Amino acid sequence: MTDPRIDFRVIEVTRVTDHELQKTIEPLLNDGWELDHIDYIKESGVRRPQMAFVFMRRIGAAATPPATDSPAPADDEGAS
Repeated sequence: MTDPRIDFRVIEVTRVTDHELQKTIEPLLNDGWELDHIDYIKESGVRRPQMAFVFMRRIGAAATPPATDSPAPADDEGAS
């Protein structure tokens, strides 16, 4: 018997608000990921975190990126 595969995903959130965390976490939860934990990075003497790292895990699934509703926009920066 083989152990199930465990996939991990780490997402950096640079604007740490309840809305941004919810916007980051909810789509992944809908795709079968589980919230493992959140690490907050704070500057000394400042109450609000500067950034957060959201750690997600998924057991027994193939390592595929989460589904999106629409394709990613084309990167037009640097085009001449």
